[in-house]
Amino acid sequence: MRVHVSGGNDLSPNDTKVVIGGFLGMAVLILLFTSIYTIDQTELGVVTRFGEYQTVAQAGLNFKIPIIDRVYTYEITQMPFDFSGNDALVVLTADGLDARIDMTVITRLEDPEKVYKELGRRYGDWFGSKARGVARLTIAEYKAESLYTEAREELELDLKSALSERVEGFLIIEDVLIRDVGLPQIVTNAIQNKIKSLQESQQAEYELVKARIIAQKRVVEAEAEAQAIQIVKKELTKDYLTYEYITQIAGSENSKIYVLPQDVDLIIGE
Repeated sequence: MRVHVSGGNDLSPNDTKVVIGGFLGMAVLILLFTSIYTIDQTELGVVTRFGEYQTVAQAGLNFKIPIIDRVYTYEITQMPFDFSGNDALVVLTADGLDARIDMTVITRLEDPEKVYKELGRRYGDWFGSKARGVARLTIAEYKAESLYTEAREELELDLKSALSERVEGFLIIEDVLIRDVGLPQIVTNAIQNKIKSLQESQQAEYELVKARIIAQKRVVEAEAEAQAIQIVKKELTKDYLTYEYITQIAGSENSKIYVLPQDVDLIIGE
């Protein structure tokens, strides 16, 4: 008995088995290779079967059922969300002024299973909505001038705290960084002029204090010099001046020393 194959080639039963075996072998290899996958050290994998959550795959080599199982990877390292450019936050301050805030929120995934079950793959959109809502409520408690000057660090801490409460169980807020605060130009100019005036005032005060310190130093030096003069005057007796004079001329080659009795006046010779 012979098997007829379309195309004009006749195969024997043994040849047919070889062909079928080859196809089966290829199929097994394909299934084997598609069942093996790896997860990077910076990721976790969520495994689903027929669309239903099954388990979390850890970093390294893993296995799945081909076609039936699907794997979705999530970053577990720090993930920054940027709110800048067209995505910058536009909010109202406590004094009713528009403020444009450029900021970055650094997050980390807390529970991949919960994120997949409740938020799916588009959790970034969910977080963006949460962040904008929290920013509007938090920044509304600050005046425009404080955002431009000393309150920026305080605002970052308040945003981090409020965001952490809103996304607890899903994401961990590592840090909030405000890169820029944009205010209406007329407000910005007024704030800058105020800051400049304050700096000039502080500089003038510094110069005044510096001048006072220098004056006090000069007074102290003058008093010390006067005291020194008084002390020297007390010490300048006739015997001391005689001794100093003799000491000075003793070192001269052109001078001669005469030793006289103590009660005789000093006589200088050549």
